[in-house]
Amino acid sequence: MSTTIELNYAHLAFTVVLVTGGIWIGKVNADRSSFREFMKEIRDKIDEIRALLTDNPITRGSPLRLNDIGEKISQQTSASEWARDQIVALHEKTAGLDALQIQEFAFSYARDFDYPEEMLSKLRTTAFDTGMSLDKVKQVLGLELRDVLLKAHLVEQYELDSEPES
Repeated sequence: MSTTIELNYAHLAFTVVLVTGGIWIGKVNADRSSFREFMKEIRDKIDEIRALLTDNPITRGSPLRLNDIGEKISQQTSASEWARDQIVALHEKTAGLDALQIQEFAFSYARDFDYPEEMLSKLRTTAFDTGMSLDKVKQVLGLELRDVLLKAHLVEQYELDSEPES
């Protein structure tokens, strides 16, 4: 009889271990699932940050310049021609502004400009082709406009054609 009781206790202990182990494994699997979701969120955020850092048509430094992708966008959108077309309307509005004010004005103007549908279509197509946002494409136009305005106001304190300082 004592053997039977020992077997029952052993059987009971084994059952408790199995049930407890099953519950523990269930919790671990649930935690792993939550962890996977968390890691996916982190990866998505890292991708967003990477896109902000790498997908920029303008180089950092002073003065701001177009990089290779910015030059491509400028050519595809005829940005420099657009900027030259704006000079007559904007020359007087930007008189007396310093270089930074002209730059801020140019970026704001390019962002908020009411583009004709044909030009807007060209900007959208370029944004799609280069993988850039429409705002980034408009930044290229803003930079081209800044250069035209600075040259029109004879702001020579920044040599726009020289290499930036490191």
